[in-house]
Amino acid sequence: MQDSSAPAETQIFRLRPYSPPSPEALWRTLYFFNIYRLILGCVLVFLFGMHAEVLQLGTYGQPLFYHTSIAYALSVLASLLAIKLREPGFSLQLGVQVGIDIACVAVLTYASGGVQSGLGILLMVSLAAAGMISRSPCSSPPSPASPCCWNTFTPCLPPMPT
Repeated sequence: MQDSSAPAETQIFRLRPYSPPSPEALWRTLYFFNIYRLILGCVLVFLFGMHAEVLQLGTYGQPLFYHTSIAYALSVLASLLAIKLREPGFSLQLGVQVGIDIACVAVLTYASGGVQSGLGILLMVSLAAAGMISRSPCSSPPSPASPCCWNTFTPCLPPMPT
C-alpha cells in the first residue's frame, strides 16, 4: 500500500543535499594518485634503461631524460612520505605534486624530441586526476562549516525542504 500523505513521485525523486568527502577519503585518494605516479616513474626509468633506442626515449637528451626520470621517482617517494605525515596540508601537497608532474613531463617530452614523442599525454592524466581529487578551490580538508561546495559545477544551495 502507498502512504496517502505523499505522492509516489516525491518519494522516488527526493533530492539530498551534497555532502563533501571526508578528510580521510581525500588523503586516501591522494595516496592512490601517488601510487600511480610511483609506477609511472619506475616504468620510465625501466623503459629508458632497457628499451630507450627502440622507444626513442631521450633521443635529444639521454642524460636529461634519465636524470629527470630518477628525480621524478624520488620526488614521488618524498610525496608518499609527506602524505603519511599529512604535512604540509592537502591542497599544498596536491598543488606541488601536479607542478612536479608538469615540470617533469615537459622536460621528458623535450628530451624525447617534443610533442611527437607522445609523452605529453601524461599531463592529461595528472591534470584530470588533480581535478577530480581537489573538487574545488575551497580550503581543505573540508569542514561542515565550509561556505562553498566541493563540486565546482553545482552552486551552493540550501538543503531541499522535506
